[in-house]
Parts: sequence; structure tokens; C-alpha cells
Amino acid sequence: IRFTLPSEGPVTLAVHDLQGRRVASLLDHELRSAGPHEVQLRTEGWPAGCYFYRLEAGGARLTRKMVVLQ
Repeated sequence: IRFTLPSEGPVTLAVHDLQGRRVASLLDHELRSAGPHEVQLRTEGWPAGCYFYRLEAGGARLTRKMVVLQ
């Protein structure tokens, strides 16, 4: 998952299934510098289907859909 931060600050990045259950916590209020970032998401063992990831940083929230194919 790639994202760019306009300024340094804590970042939370989590993945949820369609029922809203958190299935992965990739970043939990971790300090990141301004600029581009990439976080690896390993989905081995996950059921195929739709998921949502939510990025929270600097008071902003961004939610995007993703599809896992196995």
C-alpha cells in the first residue's frame, strides 16, 4: 500500500473485512516522515474477497477498497 504524507506525524493503517472486522493492523500510531511511503501487506491464508484499508494521518482519514485473489 503506497501513500504520501504532506508532513511528519503518527499514522494508523488497518485492513477490515466487509463486516467491519479488523483483520490486520499494519501501522498503529507510528511516526512517519513527510513524503512517499510503502507498506507491504501479506495476504497468504486470507479468503479471497473484498477488503477495505483505512489510513489515518494528520487528522485525515482515507478508506479504499481492495480485492484479494488467491
